[in-house]
Amino acid sequence: KNGKVEKNRATFTVDFKDHNYEVGTYITHIYVYDSIGNVYIAPVEKNINNNSPIISDVKVSDISSQGYLITCTVTDDYALDRVMFPTWTLEKGQDDIVWEKGNISGNKVTYRVYTKDHNFESGSYQTHIYAYDKAGKYSVISVPITKITVNYSSGWKIIDGSKYLFDAKGKIVSEGLLMIDVSQHNGNIDWTKVKNAGVDGVILRSSWGWTNDFSQMDEKFKRNVKELNRLD
Repeated sequence: KNGKVEKNRATFTVDFKDHNYEVGTYITHIYVYDSIGNVYIAPVEKNINNNSPIISDVKVSDISSQGYLITCTVTDDYALDRVMFPTWTLEKGQDDIVWEKGNISGNKVTYRVYTKDHNFESGSYQTHIYAYDKAGKYSVISVPITKITVNYSSGWKIIDGSKYLFDAKGKIVSEGLLMIDVSQHNGNIDWTKVKNAGVDGVILRSSWGWTNDFSQMDEKFKRNVKELNRLD
């Protein structure tokens, strides 16, 4: 590749990614051509000994029942590849461990822990930080244990766009859709109120029995279908 020449000064950057981020001895030959065709060669040798990434300035903030935010600084004399944040609760060992990448911006890295990824458990949360560079070197440190109290009332809750059902003790029961099963016994249903209450789906009784006529059709079936189509 050509260097950049300004007056009597030439510069060129050797990019590690062009050499598979290898460490060791790098040899560069500088070829200088004059106006009459003479060539001058100057060899340059540089030994690259990569150190492991350095993780510093670790902070935990924005602690709530939904989780917490981790920020840190990661520096490396080579090329940073990724920063991982394995997190788990201490109640049952590492049964709920989650490994995810942090967001890298320059030498600043951020990662948000969500209690929803750990069954909304209350108690002690442990996070480690693993920083890897392109040469395969890595460093790891432990983030101070974070205490979290998760206190949701019973019923269905929408958290970060997902729906969860909690029992009377505030423990998660299930994650999914809120469905209801209705028939003529429920009378004339105000379907607008049902939709606004966060119901995701409906099972309608159409009839009962096995006859081929419509004598056993649910009295509210046609009305319910009409109203649901109106709201769709």
